[in-house]
Amino acid sequence: MDDLITLDDRLRMVPADAVALQRSVEELRGATDAASRRRLGLGLIALGNYSEAVVILDGVVTDAVSNRDSDTEIKARINLGDAFRYHGDLRAAYTEYQRAVKQARAENQLLLDFALQHLGKHYLEAGQRSAAITCFWEALRLRRAKGDASLVDSTLAALALAGQTAT
Repeated sequence: MDDLITLDDRLRMVPADAVALQRSVEELRGATDAASRRRLGLGLIALGNYSEAVVILDGVVTDAVSNRDSDTEIKARINLGDAFRYHGDLRAAYTEYQRAVKQARAENQLLLDFALQHLGKHYLEAGQRSAAITCFWEALRLRRAKGDASLVDSTLAALALAGQTAT
């Protein structure tokens, strides 16, 4: 599904191929595993079906909490935050991103850069540029340490969107 979703000029997920993405979403309906349900939620977000994405992703979070699956919970909270943010519910989005950041700091540092990147995007859309930049710089430091060029590029794009240049 990754090749079916791209980012727009606001760094929001949008379909690269709406017809193929819709077909992929339909194929994922009824999936029971968390990874497939998260992909379904992401596809729905990219297609603009935010309310349905919230229902799907909230279910993934609930199941992850019940199963004590911290990794899935963190990832699904980030995705749920995106669904809320894209839908315009910045308060609910903030709650999910904050929970994801807190949990990643405590339980899985490998997911912290993702949580910070998405919290930063939230802050940027909420008009809190300084807070966004702080998140992006921390995410960039973590991503450089990981050595993943595509993640570094993603954070550099977010910093550029916030009016910052990084070297």
